[in-house]
Amino acid sequence: MGKKFVLAAVTGCIALLGSVASAGTSPVEQGKSVYESRCLHCHGENANGKGLLIEHLKVTPADLTMMCMGQNKSCVTDRVLKAVLGRHEVGGKKMPLLKDYLSVEEVYQLSEYLKTKVK
Repeated sequence: MGKKFVLAAVTGCIALLGSVASAGTSPVEQGKSVYESRCLHCHGENANGKGLLIEHLKVTPADLTMMCMGQNKSCVTDRVLKAVLGRHEVGGKKMPLLKDYLSVEEVYQLSEYLKTKVK
């Protein structure tokens, strides 16, 4: 995935801020809903990589609470964009791409929710 794609996706997320804010619930609340429907089964209730499907997976899901540890939280948005929308391998771990199942707006919401979970 090229830098232009990531830049376009981030720009799209920023452009969507107005519509997200007007939706009535915060991006974090909406992101929690996205997480619960798409991520929780593998990454777990606490985003620690200990989901219910862990014993059925060939690769242990990432502990998302450790994502970007000690870095600026904008790193979370970048990592989520890469993992969900375009790069099949993140940090040496492979996960299925969700780009056909999540909108750019949902990816933004998911990253906002995950920012509340990282250490």
